[in-house]
Amino acid sequence: MASAEQSLVSIVTPLLNQVDYIGETIASIAAQRYPRVEHIVVDGGSTDGTLDVIRKAMSEGIPLRLISELDDGQADAIEKGFRLATGEIVTWLNGDDVYVSEEVVGTVVAVFVRYPDVNIVTGAGIHIDGDGRTIGVHPPPWRAAEQIRYKDVVFQSSTFFRAKVFETTRLDTSLHYAFDWDFFARAIERHHIHVIPESLGTYRAYGRNKSAAGGPQRTAELAEVTRRLLGSRAPQYRVLRTFTVLEHLIDRMPPALHGLLRHRLLYGVLFRGAYHLCGRRLQT
Repeated sequence: MASAEQSLVSIVTPLLNQVDYIGETIASIAAQRYPRVEHIVVDGGSTDGTLDVIRKAMSEGIPLRLISELDDGQADAIEKGFRLATGEIVTWLNGDDVYVSEEVVGTVVAVFVRYPDVNIVTGAGIHIDGDGRTIGVHPPPWRAAEQIRYKDVVFQSSTFFRAKVFETTRLDTSLHYAFDWDFFARAIERHHIHVIPESLGTYRAYGRNKSAAGGPQRTAELAEVTRRLLGSRAPQYRVLRTFTVLEHLIDRMPPALHGLLRHRLLYGVLFRGAYHLCGRRLQT
């Protein structure tokens, strides 16, 4: 059996204008005690000082590779980074997220070494706010293989996979909000996933991140991925299509009403009703 120290782990960081957080992301990866980590930062053309932070880190001796050029979105940036990656194990960590400890990569590699038939390793995750405070916990997705078709139960920043997964399952770069769910759903159909109880990565919710600002475009993508996984007759798909139409209508109303209608009515009262109608299997 191979020694844990023999596997190179490639971590791709896609980002655009993340000056407030990219320093924390870089430091989180650089602090990993596991000795063989390749960090590739793929910037989409930041103009807010992000590149200055990255270059300062590089000048201070932090080993990372930087590519900065226009791209077609986050999934395209990740794909670009994966094509450059040389590790046997790969993942991506967004430019506003961090790992929860210095032992994360070593913990994951040890699982891959112990279970050579496993191609995907995932764990629990932590939701943090803009200041890094914990605001919630994402539990380990113990039933990911059966639940992933209905809901994105996999915590992206806590998920690593062998390079062979990317060779057989590519990201759909036409998607901008639901590409990770689509990717993991297809990957888990083809590859054995192993779930561990530890929290590994974070998801930062601070109002300006893509998921929070996606609006009807994000809901439309969730509906499309649901259609691919469950078919156009699935009640989950029909509910999400209806929500997409309602979100477009809300966007045409005065901005002062957006928060009330979207968060309290649409994703409060109406969503809870649809959630139970679909047997608690509805993507949020």
